[in-house]
Amino acid sequence: QKSTGGIFRSGGTAPTAVCLSKAAIGAGVLSMSAHAAEVGLVFQLLGLLAGAALTLVSIQMIARASVQTQRWSYEDIGEELFHPAMSMLTGFMNVCNCLGSAA
Repeated sequence: QKSTGGIFRSGGTAPTAVCLSKAAIGAGVLSMSAHAAEVGLVFQLLGLLAGAALTLVSIQMIARASVQTQRWSYEDIGEELFHPAMSMLTGFMNVCNCLGSAA
């Protein structure tokens, strides 16, 4: 089923990019300097590099799963690859992520 909801349709690229950007640029960016002062610049940079590497790998895995299953949302991918209950879990985790970035 194709949705004709425009640029911000359910499961579309634009809303997904906005949600991921909000999560990535959230309050964590504002507190980075304080954390770097607590743990040191070298440890902070190593942590950021590790996080960046994990992000790249996870985005590639999600993109591959999305193309191979022809599913365009986390919940649909989870339902297709695992059990339908997984869509509930991934939806819950996505909501918690969005709420956490808003706090």
